Amino acid sequence: EILEENSLSTFNVLSLAAERDVETIIHASSISTFGFSFSQTPLAPTYLPIDDKYPCRVSDAYGLSKLVDEQTVRYINERYNSNVYAVRFPYVGDAAVLLPERAQKIALDSSFAMNDFWSYLDITDAVSVVETLMIEKPELTNPIFTVVAPNTLAGIHTEVLMQRHFPGVEQRPRFEEFNSVFAPSILLEKTSFQHRALYANS
Repeated sequence: EILEENSLSTFNVLSLAAERDVETIIHASSISTFGFSFSQTPLAPTYLPIDDKYPCRVSDAYGLSKLVDEQTVRYINERYNSNVYAVRFPYVGDAAVLLPERAQKIALDSSFAMNDFWSYLDITDAVSVVETLMIEKPELTNPIFTVVAPNTLAGIHTEVLMQRHFPGVEQRPRFEEFNSVFAPSILLEKTSFQHRALYANS
């Protein structure tokens, strides 16, 4: 049901939009495509930071549906003249309620949200991503990319979290303070987008 609802609706909406010459189409994908978020078995990354080339290893229906959606984005990109993008978002929330609530849960138990590597994106930055794509229409080699805040929601240094929860990952840098384990977004190079709403770690 998840696969059918997500993937069919995405195909229908994107196809109709492209057929009607909608200039810019933006699909909200998810970091669940990497396979960690809802994995049926514990997964550790093979290397860090996680970039847009990281191999997808999904074992859940939601992640699979998002992968199918991304293939639809590639199909639209090849077949039609629309500017089409798929943005892999992490957990998205507001600074007033959702992000502090999630951070509090992580503070109580650092294994909470570890499958997402304690990542997030403030809703105002998510809106800014969409606005930037609509206005600037960057030419990207790959229309599918990730946008994650450069820091985590955890009040514990990332290096400590990695040693605690993913001690076997050898192919990675040493993380400074609260740095995200995701590579900086390609949008930072190709557009005027900048992260402006960051959660204050403490």
